[in-house]
Amino acid sequence: MKILKLLFSKILIVALLFLAQAALIYTAIAVLEIFPLFQLISVIVSLAVLLTIINKKEPPEFKIPWLVLLMLFPFFTIVTYLLFANAKMSKRDCRRLRNIEINTRKHTDIYLNGASENVDGGIADYIENTAHMPAHTGSRVTYYKLGELFWEDLKKELEKAQKYIFMEYFIVHDGQMWDAVHEILKRKAQEGVEVRFMYDDIGSVGAVGAGFCRKLKKEGINCRKFNPFRPVVSGVHNNRDHRKITVIDGKVGFTGGVNLGDEYINRNDRLGHWKDTALKIEGSAVDNLLSLFLQLFDTNAKTADEDIDKYYVELHEDFGECGVVIPFGDGPKPFYTEQIGENNYINLINSAKRYCYITTPYLIPDYSLITALKNAALRGVT
Repeated sequence: MKILKLLFSKILIVALLFLAQAALIYTAIAVLEIFPLFQLISVIVSLAVLLTIINKKEPPEFKIPWLVLLMLFPFFTIVTYLLFANAKMSKRDCRRLRNIEINTRKHTDIYLNGASENVDGGIADYIENTAHMPAHTGSRVTYYKLGELFWEDLKKELEKAQKYIFMEYFIVHDGQMWDAVHEILKRKAQEGVEVRFMYDDIGSVGAVGAGFCRKLKKEGINCRKFNPFRPVVSGVHNNRDHRKITVIDGKVGFTGGVNLGDEYINRNDRLGHWKDTALKIEGSAVDNLLSLFLQLFDTNAKTADEDIDKYYVELHEDFGECGVVIPFGDGPKPFYTEQIGENNYINLINSAKRYCYITTPYLIPDYSLITALKNAALRGVT
């Protein structure tokens, strides 16, 4: 059964299609005896790619590996670069996202300049000026140190939904976690609750069946795949949606590092103990998560812009002095031109006065981040 599943899996089909394209190119070169011409074209394209990489607004850690590979394996690197190095949206999608962002900002701009005064070092101002997301006071945040704790609370909040449930995840994997969430979503849709679900097509490849999206639609769930993968040479394949967002009735939001898969709730022993974290947000800061969801979800729609006003809460509950909360998004390019996530970490490190504690499963620091950490240590920051 596993062999049959592999034979008809999307991963194998895509791999075979790529090999077929490579074989077709090789055959054309061999049969038509145009190798000298092909070599000349390769050199010209290599030079064009080299100049593009050199002039690209990226850190040296991005440029140097590509330049080295380009010198060693020109043809392979050209194809790989075109496929994976440029996370771009089409001009149409950029225009559409801009229009949707304008509509969502009128709901979040009302919070500008209020909570930002409580954030030291201009951090809130930076996020406002780049990601266009305001800071919030009076919002409550619940921290989950493990995915299984998040999962239990997520199910409880989903059960309380009365108007809508919006979910956006990078990875969805068949198993206990998804089955429990899916059952609630299906039942809520039958009860008249509006349910929207978006997942990344590459992130979930091989994790769900080919008819996953169609199945959810038949169950009354408005499902969309972000940037569906097509086995052709294109510069958009690396434009992926890594967000993990749930918004319920505009009052409760979840985000963090936990996807919808059994490994994230330690129900998959094969992978050992999995440590990931998540947050529940209540109050006005949920508007930021709602705006982020609507922007990408509606950008993937083929219909005219919808009326989004009904999804925002007019008056949020004030939870008192709970600190400052600033949910924000980073990407896709070229809609976001700055490295907002990385620059925000650097701003935080540069603002540190007493200590700076970092926990991450993906430690691949570049020169700018290492410099910020060294400078903090030299200032006496622990």
